[in-house]
This record gives sequence, structure tokens and C-alpha cells, in this order.
Amino acid sequence: MGYVTKIGGVALLAMFLLGLAGGAYAGKGKSDAYFADAKGRFDKADYAGALIQARNALQEDRDHLAARILMGKSQLNTADFTSAETALSGALAAGADRAEVVIALAQAYAGQGKQKLVVTSPAFALAGLPITVRQQLMLIQAAAHADLGDFPTALRIIGEARSLDPQTPGSYLAEVPVRLRLSQYKEAAEAIEKGATLAPEAAEAHYLRGSILHAAGKASEAIASYGKALQKEPTHLGALIARAGLLIDLGKTTEASADLAVVKNSAPRHPLGIYLRALLAERDKKFKESQAALRELTTQLDQIPLDYIRYKPQVLMLNGLAHYGLNEPEKAKQYFEIYLKAQGDAPIAKPLAQIYLSSRNYEQAITVLEIYLRARPEDSQALALLGSALMAKGQYARAANLMEQATRTRDDPTLQTVLGLSLLGGGQSANAIKQLEKAVKIDPGQIQAATALIAYYQKTRQFAKALQVAEALSKKRSSNPGLLNTLGNVKLSAGDKAGARASFEAARKLDPKFALPLLNLARLDLQANLLDAAEARLKELLAADPKSTEVMFEMANLADRRGQPIAVMEWLEKATAGAGQRDTRWGLALTDLHLANGNPRVALKVIKSLATKAPDDFFVLLATARAQMASGDGIGAKASLTNAARVAEFNPDLQVRVAELQLAINNVAGADYSLAKAISGQNNYLPALILRTQVDLRQGNIASAEKRAREWVTKMPKSAT
Repeated sequence: MGYVTKIGGVALLAMFLLGLAGGAYAGKGKSDAYFADAKGRFDKADYAGALIQARNALQEDRDHLAARILMGKSQLNTADFTSAETALSGALAAGADRAEVVIALAQAYAGQGKQKLVVTSPAFALAGLPITVRQQLMLIQAAAHADLGDFPTALRIIGEARSLDPQTPGSYLAEVPVRLRLSQYKEAAEAIEKGATLAPEAAEAHYLRGSILHAAGKASEAIASYGKALQKEPTHLGALIARAGLLIDLGKTTEASADLAVVKNSAPRHPLGIYLRALLAERDKKFKESQAALRELTTQLDQIPLDYIRYKPQVLMLNGLAHYGLNEPEKAKQYFEIYLKAQGDAPIAKPLAQIYLSSRNYEQAITVLEIYLRARPEDSQALALLGSALMAKGQYARAANLMEQATRTRDDPTLQTVLGLSLLGGGQSANAIKQLEKAVKIDPGQIQAATALIAYYQKTRQFAKALQVAEALSKKRSSNPGLLNTLGNVKLSAGDKAGARASFEAARKLDPKFALPLLNLARLDLQANLLDAAEARLKELLAADPKSTEVMFEMANLADRRGQPIAVMEWLEKATAGAGQRDTRWGLALTDLHLANGNPRVALKVIKSLATKAPDDFFVLLATARAQMASGDGIGAKASLTNAARVAEFNPDLQVRVAELQLAINNVAGADYSLAKAISGQNNYLPALILRTQVDLRQGNIASAEKRAREWVTKMPKSAT
């Protein structure tokens, strides 16, 4: 019995062990099956599928080195460089042959911006590697040196790699990107021809030839070369992305979308693929989708330390553009600035200049644009930006001279616009208007030129001309609610209230969240004494923006219409308290109200708070003088008016207003000085000429007054009637 039991126990143990072994062998077989499927998918460029099956193999057998290596290489081909590094480093630590892993690992490092490690880490030492592997690694290290800005070393290493085996095409193909970065197009073309001769069927050769054509501005030929690359290798990411970018530029969004779909399927995390999807969505007016893609891109790229990303110019550019598209200029600026340190004449100078302009860093904007324009003097957009920067710095003559030279060789409406604006800023109104009119004649959609003309025509009471420009502009930019709102304002200034209301309502329909048309409709309701309708609109606006001082002011007007003086005062006080740093409008209105109510001391208190905001503001100085006059402070009023005359310079309208108050306090000499400046600013300005005769009479110069009267009657005969 014991013997049987003993035998039985041994037999059972043997069966148990065999069972375990059988299970282990079954698992091994399953792992190998997954790996075999992963390898087949990888060979067919189905990297996403290969990755899934490689992971399945590793779940069955954690020690499956080949599956771990294949997983890393699949992640590398889907642009998931961080995960690829982890998988490949793990395989190396587990005993994988360095020669089998080192090329993919170096590519993973380079993809993350770790170029310094690619050329310095012992993991990438050349010693002990087979010649073919050594040559491939040298070419990756050459590219790393190029990224680090050391182009001579890059070209030297490419030459050394070529000497190992002159008949392999890799060294010639690797030379092309370096030559392109040096703008050595002839040498790049020679290298690609040698490489293509050695590997006529290689997709990379066709892709690189397309890159050369792309850089030369030969879009259709570049697209054809990219197409040949994709015939050889349908998932070639470089060719897909480059072709998609060109197709978007050419407005062929359907074809571009097809290429980007392949990129998304093959490499969903590829930064350029994500950016181009955002650009395509924006072109299709899918703004939420575009913003989501840009946010996805910045979330991914912001994780890379700047010490690494600075060696990846394409990544720097992409992350900068993505942040710029998300309206995050400060974040965009740091990436653009690092990029331009390596490539100072790159087109990225333009968005960087716009960031500098928006932050009033005009000197920096001028510097980057001048460097860029030395390399690309024909770039009209950059020239226009430079002109704008010079104007912003007050250098109107220099801006006008630059634009005049540029417009001699081209009829570019943008340059005509900047020329007109620079002349306007320099006080050459007649010439400025001619240039602005020329700009809108070429392109009625030139917003800056059109709005400047509209303002000028309205100021000079040429309402028919203002209306003509505004209508052409809103027609050209029919989807812009702001321009419809402008059209409504022009119609209103011309006395067409019904037309103005229609324009405001159309603008409101285009963008229900746009506040200005609704505010203008409320103002029209107030003018028409439709007080309940005005109140409903104003309350809607306040609900959307409780801090809007514009709406508070209109609430004060509404209260005034309803005979509610306390409410008027409360709304004006609230608007004044909430006004911006240099916004004095509501405080001036409150000052006028206190003066009208016979409270000059309270008015002075309000005006003093405004003077701390804007001590050299003409209207603040004028209001101060009025409050001082009402308080009996003639000396103070005289000083305030002297300052106002200084600030008004040669503006005839403003100087006449100063002169009227100077006469009111019997400062005849001060009035005479202001009127002389007014007439210097505009020789035939009738209000100044008439008031000057009054000054002569106050000074007892009757003969001079009669002479002046005859002069202005002669100059302005219609005004005599």
C-alpha cells in the first residue's frame, strides 16, 4: 500500500510538473505567435498594429527581448519617442545586442531633442559595432551635430561614414538636409542625385528631392516628388506631412485631409501632423476643433525641457506657432526667440515681430524684421510690419520712405495702406488720403486703409464717400460682424437711422455675443425714446458683462431720459470708478454733471482724480479750467488753459476751444496765441478766423479786425451769408 501510494505520489507530481511545463510552453508558443504577427505588421508599416501585438507578446512572456525591441521600434515609427526610449533601453538592460538596438535608440533620443547625448553618451560609442551599423549611427550623429549648429562637423562625419562604404546611398541622403539648412541648394541637388542613383527605388530619395523643390518654391514639382515617395512607401511620414502642408497652402483641403488621415492613423502623436490638422480645421472654420488640436500639441511639446527642445528647430517653431494660435503670445515668444537665434532670417520673424508690436517693444520688432528682410527683401508682409513698427515708434518719415521705395516696384495694397498711414501720421493728409484711396481701389477689403478713410471722411463730413468705402468693405468681408457694425455707425452719421439699425441687427445676427451692435441698438432706442426697449438691451449687456462702463454710461443716459437725477449720478460714479487706467470719458461726464448742478468744488475733486490718470490729456485740462473758472480761480484756469494750448499743438479745433475759454477769463493774449497756432495748423479754418477778429476788437485794433473780416469773407464767400 505504501509502495503504491509512493508510486502514485511520484506519478502525480510528475503529471503536475508536466502540466506546468505544458502551460509554460503553451504561453511561450502564444507569445511567439503574437510576435510573429507583430513582425508581419511592422514589415507592412502597420506600426500601430505591430505595437499592439508586441505588447500582447510581452504580456505572455515578459522576457521576450525581440518583442520588446519591436515595441520600441514601433513606438519610434509613431513618433512616440519617449516610450520608444524606455522600451529600447529596457531591452538593452535585459541583454539585447547593442548593435540591434543602438540605431533606434539614437533616433529616439534625437526625436526628443537629446542631441548632445547622441554625440556624447557612451551608449552611442562607435567601437565594437559592425560597419553597416556604425555607418548608420554616424549619420544620426551627423544630423545631431547639425541640430546643434555645428555644420562643419556634421559634414565631416558624413564624409567619414561615406568612406566606410561609398556605395551605400545613406550618406548622400543624409547630406541633403544639412545642405538645405545651409541654403546650399546646388550641393543638396548633387547629393540627392548621387543617392538616387545608388537607390532609385528608395522612397527617401524621392522625398528629399521633393524637399529641395519645396525649398525652391516649386510647389507642383515638389508635390509630384512626394507622390513618388508615397508610391514606394505609402506611410512615409515626411512625404505625407510635407505634401499635406503644400496642399493646404494651395487650398486643396480635401487632398490634404486624406494625407493627414494617414498620418493620424500611423503616428497620432506626430507634432507636425497635429499642427496641420489644426490648420486645416481653421481653414474649414472648425475653430473648436482647431483649438483642441493646438492644445493637444502644446500639452505634448511643453513637457520636453527647453534644454532639449532648443536643438529641435522644427519643434521650437511648431510649439511657438501653436501657442501663438492659442493667443498665448508670451509662451510663443520664448520658442520663437530660441528658434531665431539659430536661424535669424527665418519667416518666424514675422509672428515674433507681431508679438513685440503688441507689447510695444518696437525696437525689437524693427530689429528682427530688418534681419529677416536682408534675406527676403521682397516679402511684402514683412515690409508692411516693419512700416507699422516704425510708425508705432513715431518714425513716420522713415516708414513713408521705406513704403515709397517698396511701392515703386509693386502695386501691393497692404504696402499702399502702410504708406498712407505713415503719411497721415506725419501730417501729410492730402498725400495720405490719395495712397489710402489707391489701396482700397486695388483691394476694397483692406481693413486698415478703409477704416482710416472712413474716419477721415466722417471727420470732414464727406458722408457719401465714407458710406461707399464702408459698404465695399463690409461686402468684401461679409462674415465680419465688426465691419457691419462700422457700416451701421457710418449710416448713422449720415442720418440714415433705419439703415444703421438694419446693419447693427445684421451684425448681431452674425455674432449674438458681439456686444457693440447691441449697444448701438440700445442707443438708437434711446434716441427714438423707446426707453423700455433700450433698458432691456442694456440689462442684457450688463448680464453678460457687469463691469462694462460703456453700458453704465448708457444706463445714466436712460435714467436722464426718465428724469431720475440720483440714478444718473450713481451710474456715472460707478462708470468712473470702473474706468481703465487712462479712460477719462465717464469722469469728464461726471464733472460736467456737477458743474451743471452748480457744484464746482465736487467737480474739481473728480477732475483731480482724472488728472492723476492723464495729466496731459487735453480734455482733462480743459475741464479743469472750466471747474476752476466756476470756482472763481482765474489764475488756476489761466495756467490750465496754457497747458491745454501746449498739448493741443496745431490742432485748429482744439485751439479754438482753448481760445474761447481764454477770452471768457479775459486772457486776450492767451486767446491770440491759441488762434495763431490754429491758423498755422489750417490756414482757412473759419472758426479761428472769426474768433481772431473778436480778439482784435477786444484789443482795440478795429482796423485789423475789419481787415481780417474782409480776408475771411474773401477766402470763404459762402460763409458770409
